Amino acid sequence: MLNSIFQNKKFNICNLFNLNFIFILTVSELSYSDLYARYFQADVLYNNVSDVKWYIFGGNFNANNKSGMNEILYLDLLKPFNANSSPWNKNSIKIPVAISQSALCISSSSIFLIGGNMRDTMYQAANYSSFYTLNLDDSQWTIPNITGVNETFLGRQDLKAVIDGQRRIFLFGGISFRHNNTVFGDMNIINMNTMTSLTLPIQNLPRRGYTATLLKNNCIIYIGGNSNESVDSHIDMNMIHIFNTTSLSWSNMQAIGDTISSRSGHSAVLTQNETIIIYGGGITTGFFPSEPVLAILDTTVNPMRWIIPNDSSTSNAPPSLRYHSATLYNNFMLIAFGRISINTFQLNDRIYIYDIINNNWPTTMDRTLDTTVDATLNNPQFYWLITIKRDSFSMNMTV
Repeated sequence: MLNSIFQNKKFNICNLFNLNFIFILTVSELSYSDLYARYFQADVLYNNVSDVKWYIFGGNFNANNKSGMNEILYLDLLKPFNANSSPWNKNSIKIPVAISQSALCISSSSIFLIGGNMRDTMYQAANYSSFYTLNLDDSQWTIPNITGVNETFLGRQDLKAVIDGQRRIFLFGGISFRHNNTVFGDMNIINMNTMTSLTLPIQNLPRRGYTATLLKNNCIIYIGGNSNESVDSHIDMNMIHIFNTTSLSWSNMQAIGDTISSRSGHSAVLTQNETIIIYGGGITTGFFPSEPVLAILDTTVNPMRWIIPNDSSTSNAPPSLRYHSATLYNNFMLIAFGRISINTFQLNDRIYIYDIINNNWPTTMDRTLDTTVDATLNNPQFYWLITIKRDSFSMNMTV
């Protein structure tokens, strides 16, 4: 069945590129009183010219790892909204299992749910299926038949998925509580053309809680995370691990620039000019925040360079968050949910908007009124020359 789903379909990069599908669903708007704050949720962006939605799958609502959810929320990004209200809608479709710390990928006709803490929705009993597919043509969930899956991969959590243009899903590392809390350093590749899985013989530093970003040169950039369960195992943020999806080989780069402290549970979004913006993250089980909360990695220079933006307006800015969700649309970075990085258990139920052009935190997304650019972004350290036009803009990079 899954072969027919993907046949003659164009596979797109996870969370980024245009898709062509329509959900026929009954939805309802939510108020904050109806909405669970959460963390460890999965998210994916559907970006079509006439339909742009940001989907949130599952997540945990308290410190108990048996509190996973099976609901799907979405935010319609083509409709105006105020970040101080709750613009979420709830889909009538439910995930067949309660999930947290899972990964999502999107194709032109399906959403692929991978790994994480999967549990029975009624009794929260552990489920180790690891793979589910939502067929967007008929709104049906199936368990795909993938051969060659590494047994140690089943039930892995806290990893990211990246899809390339050849219909291959790259799944690196993660932690398995089925195998004595082992953090892995292997690369598992699922070929959607043949429905087979391959574990590469080469290993990298074991890692969980990282970010994975696919660049135009077919290289995946891995940033931060933990190497094991020790509170002192966070990976140096200057050590950028790079996986080449063409040669299937690893390389390392020592980034330069501003000082960025180690972290896990942060987010990363890729801008149009191939800079990576990270937000949040923390260290230790107390979720103490890392500094700075927001930083930019310029991937177009060699070596790559970390940049801390000049102080922007703190009005409307979010707290430091960990295991939140972030996406980029129209050069606005949206941040939602997550655990607030302080030594208490507190969850975020708000949406925050970061304007990457003007380096501030507005409460609405409105690019049509922009006529000037914040002077902080004209600083040569950004390597950016920015031209703003009404209803559109272009960004040209110099090195």
